[in-house]
Amino acid sequence: MNHDTSSALGTPHSPSLLTITTLLTTLVLLVAILFRALPIVQSSLWNDELFTILEFSSKGPLYVITNYSVPNNHIFFNFLNSLLPTAGSVAPLTARGISLVALLFFLGLSLQLILRRNTLWAGMLPLFLFMDGRFLELFVQARGYGLLALFSLVQCILVLRLTKLNEAKTYWFISLWSIAGCWTVPTYTFFAVPLHLMLLLTGGWRHIASLFLFPAISLTVAYAPVLKELIQNFTSYKSEHGVFFPDLSSLLILTRDYIHIHTYWFWIGSFCLVLFAIIFSPQGEKRSHIVLFITLLLFFTILLLVKTSVPRSVAYILVAYLFLLGASLDRLTLHFSSWLNPCASLLTLVLACFCAYNIHRSAPYVPIESWKETAEYLDDHHTGKKLYAPFRSRFLEVYLKAPFTFATSFNKADFLSGKLVVVENDFKNNRTLHIPARFPEAEQKIIPQQRGGSQTLFWVPEAH
Repeated sequence: MNHDTSSALGTPHSPSLLTITTLLTTLVLLVAILFRALPIVQSSLWNDELFTILEFSSKGPLYVITNYSVPNNHIFFNFLNSLLPTAGSVAPLTARGISLVALLFFLGLSLQLILRRNTLWAGMLPLFLFMDGRFLELFVQARGYGLLALFSLVQCILVLRLTKLNEAKTYWFISLWSIAGCWTVPTYTFFAVPLHLMLLLTGGWRHIASLFLFPAISLTVAYAPVLKELIQNFTSYKSEHGVFFPDLSSLLILTRDYIHIHTYWFWIGSFCLVLFAIIFSPQGEKRSHIVLFITLLLFFTILLLVKTSVPRSVAYILVAYLFLLGASLDRLTLHFSSWLNPCASLLTLVLACFCAYNIHRSAPYVPIESWKETAEYLDDHHTGKKLYAPFRSRFLEVYLKAPFTFATSFNKADFLSGKLVVVENDFKNNRTLHIPARFPEAEQKIIPQQRGGSQTLFWVPEAH
């Protein structure tokens, strides 16, 4: 975004208590996010990331845009990744490079908002999504979720920009980000379509070419090669994976999983706050709040109608939701500045302390799946031995540096002679050999991971 946002989004703060506390909180937030991000981005890729790379982006851009055998193909993300010289790499930092760049842009945009007079909370609240680590972990994966979060933030900023600068080019930019998001993961249409509809209904009919014709034609062309597979995946998803959002109460999944809020009062209170802000907004500034508010209502309506969307595929909406909540706080703070500014100063100090405490108490990061960590241990301690890894052995194989022979079945003689190492994965109860009970002399090494708890290596020491 190379727009001049100073007139649309406010001017920098003059020095004040609120400015000082805001800068302090922002600094602590950024340190906390980077502190949490470092171990995540260096850890092993997990099933979905590895499958995405091995089955799509490593096979070139043409393959990516013409194959949609499974929803793992986040087409726009994989298309970008396939253009890089490191397209087939499973090295964590390399594979997650696009998502890391997206994270830096996200943080930069948030910081820009925070340093503007009218958008302090709109920039700050989305950053709190990263504090627990679950959303940050999702964002930096070698998949398209980070791009969706970035796109939703950019589009919210552009909608806010329309309040003061109703320029034709802004509508074209909104459409470009919508196309990119919908081409990454189809569930982005739940946000993009209502957003475009609300912009049209609130005075944008003269921009029908940029808001409707351009994205409709572009996405039709983009999805044409995979339309049949897309429809097949959509119609079979419920039978294969189940329902995630069957009723209104299920919306708590999003706040529970990504911001640890388990109560309806958050939704009720925040919706009331947004409505309150709309009431007290100047007539010329109501449009952006109304557009985003009704867009979110329509998003959740679509989510409940579709029912089958995996929560991580729609988690990006929390960025837009917290942005709107923050923009509403900004509006109320400006309207009632005489008594809300001191409250805001106190709140930012409390949040800074909370963030600092969070950094202090955070436990060491455990990978979703520990293929890389398991491979490193095998390279260091069991080079030259046979491996029996009955569960997804190819994910282990891509991380091994030393030559290993993979056995297709368990050989008791090789195991007892110390020539065979068994790798069992606790995910989905894949322990079938019961080695501790059958072979008390066997040693083991537990490699922790989130899914199932661990991967465990078993071996019998070789006789000397």
